[in-house]
Amino acid sequence: MPDPAADGPDPGKGRRGRPAQSRAATEQLLVDAAVDLLRERGVLDGMNLREIADLADVHRALVYHYFGSRQELLRAAAKREIARPRDEVPGEADMDTAEWLTTSLGASLRYREAIRLIVLLVLDHDRTVRTLTTRRATMGRLDPEPAVDDPAALYAVYASMSYGFGLLSERFADELGIEPEDLEHRFLDVASRMFAAVATDTP
Repeated sequence: MPDPAADGPDPGKGRRGRPAQSRAATEQLLVDAAVDLLRERGVLDGMNLREIADLADVHRALVYHYFGSRQELLRAAAKREIARPRDEVPGEADMDTAEWLTTSLGASLRYREAIRLIVLLVLDHDRTVRTLTTRRATMGRLDPEPAVDDPAALYAVYASMSYGFGLLSERFADELGIEPEDLEHRFLDVASRMFAAVATDTP
């Protein structure tokens, strides 16, 4: 199979032969372009590396030179989004289980780009991407809790809600005729009551 970069421009040069930026800066441009296309088109539009390179104004050969495949580029984008610092929640340590899960669920919805990227990679049969990105922190909180009968199943429910609503909330709001922010507020209210039903430490 021919190397897509073999006959392409010098990786040390940018488009139209101008000096290229550093590898890290170029990779960042490509990751940003991939996320922008994902945001604009959704997870199944079939974005390709040429479009990503063109949007980033980077030689197409560099996409293959640095990442090798669309999956590798999307994996890098997902890793970046997952690694974004999470906002600290005041009073988190004093929350009961239901309140903590609800607060954490609401916070997870601020990382919709990570959700979309992970779903896209799963649909692309990437067996290396982690879907339970907060497993250590969440299970560390739930496992010692005598108030939760089945921490693993509860976490799976929590993660399913995060992925499902994070991916489809705008479509849900449109079909239900509800403003997205109002639906999110109501979604979290119902989630709170569901969590309270399985957490006996909730007042």
